[in-house]
Amino acid sequence: ADLAHSLKTPLAALQAAVQNNGSDSALLEPVERMDSIIRYQLQRAQPLASHSMAAQHSNLQQVAEPLLRTLQKVYHQKPVALRCKLPAQLAVAVGEHELLELLGNLLDNAFKYCRQSVLLSASAEGANCIICIEDDGPGIPAQRIPEVLARGGRLDEQRPGQGIGLAVAAGIVEARGGSLEIERASDGGARVVVSLPVAVT
Repeated sequence: ADLAHSLKTPLAALQAAVQNNGSDSALLEPVERMDSIIRYQLQRAQPLASHSMAAQHSNLQQVAEPLLRTLQKVYHQKPVALRCKLPAQLAVAVGEHELLELLGNLLDNAFKYCRQSVLLSASAEGANCIICIEDDGPGIPAQRIPEVLARGGRLDEQRPGQGIGLAVAAGIVEARGGSLEIERASDGGARVVVSLPVAVT
C-alpha cells in the first residue's frame, strides 16, 4: 500500500505530461493501465471487511489483447513469435484488475524467459476455464517449483525483480477457487496451466 501511494503523484505527473505533449495512444495506454493497477492495489490494501468477493466476470480476450500489445512493445528487441488462441466470448469469474495482474505476471515471465516463442490459449471445460501459457525458454525444474511459487522465490538472480510474480498469480487464483500448475512444455520450456471458474452471466 505504501508503494502504491508513493507512485500516485509521479504517475499523475507522467500522465499529464503525456497528455499535454499530444503523445499518441501507444504511450498513453500503458500509462493509464499503470494508473488503474495502482488504484486497484490501493483498494486491495484496505481492511478485508471492505472487500467483496461478489461474483465478477471478465472477458479473457478483451483483457489479454491490450496486455499482449504492451508486452510486445516492452520486449520489442526480442523476436518473440506470439500465438494467441482465445475464444472471443470466454469470460472468467474474476475481476478485470485481478485478471490483468494474473495474466500480466505470467505473460511477462513468458516473454522474459522465452527464446523466441510464447503461446497463450484458453478453453472452457465444463464449469472451468483452462488458461495455458507456454514458452520455449529454459523451463523450471520440477523440484524448484515450490520455491518459485513462494513469495520472493527466484531462479534467475541475474535479472532484476522481486520474485513475487508467480506467488501473486497463485494467490489470485486460489482466492477465486481455482488452481495453478507449472509443467514442462514439450519443447522444454515452462507451461503454466491456470483453472478458473467460468463466469455465469
